[in-house]
Amino acid sequence: MKDLPLIHGKRIILRPFDPSDAADYSAWLKDAYLRRMVGESQLTPAEVVSKQEEWASDEKMVEYIITDKASGKPIGDTSVKLEDGKPKFGLMIGDQRYRDGGYGTEAAECLMSYAKGVLGMQELYAEIFPFNTKSISFHEKLKFSKVGTSVDDKNRDCVVYYRNL
Repeated sequence: MKDLPLIHGKRIILRPFDPSDAADYSAWLKDAYLRRMVGESQLTPAEVVSKQEEWASDEKMVEYIITDKASGKPIGDTSVKLEDGKPKFGLMIGDQRYRDGGYGTEAAECLMSYAKGVLGMQELYAEIFPFNTKSISFHEKLKFSKVGTSVDDKNRDCVVYYRNL
């Protein structure tokens, strides 16, 4: 397992996954809207732990749980994964009470700073489903630019966004 540092924002902390997060993560994925937007399946807590263990052992991936600093409650996750040598960015605010409140923006800014300053990354890209207009707006707010289209690993159409760090 990678030894990831805590990353502190004003209202959030990015921290490594803990097995105690599995119930919350599983509950987030019961939301059909969220599953459609991020392309994920519903997972049991045991499946979440297994998936997180797989990600933790992947040396090409950095995965963080987004935690509300005030309550200590997990509210989402964010990651960077090298795919074909390119750093792919992802973020999900799982707890719907925290959506549209700037928590995702703060988490993204923290992760992008870490990706550049500690990991030495110079760019990030994201694959977004064309119907996920909230995610497209979010990435554009973060100064990502649309650079084309692609098909993801499950053969679904995506819009590709890119950003220099």
